[in-house]
Amino acid sequence: MDEATYRVEYQKILDNLDPQKVFDDLGEDVILLCWEAPGKFCHRRLVAEWLEKHLGRPVPELQEPGLFDDL
Repeated sequence: MDEATYRVEYQKILDNLDPQKVFDDLGEDVILLCWEAPGKFCHRRLVAEWLEKHLGRPVPELQEPGLFDDL
């Protein structure tokens, strides 16, 4: 599945969820993890953007300096 199709299909899943309930269920100090390096396409960033859009809360990228230098 290409990225554009994945985005559309994943958005359909998110559209069926309540962003506030998801946030409450995860907890305020949750950290969303993904294998992809920051700036690369991943589903975690799609969820982060969805939460930011609907709740107005920033979901920052966290990165250890040098961790992804070889990618």
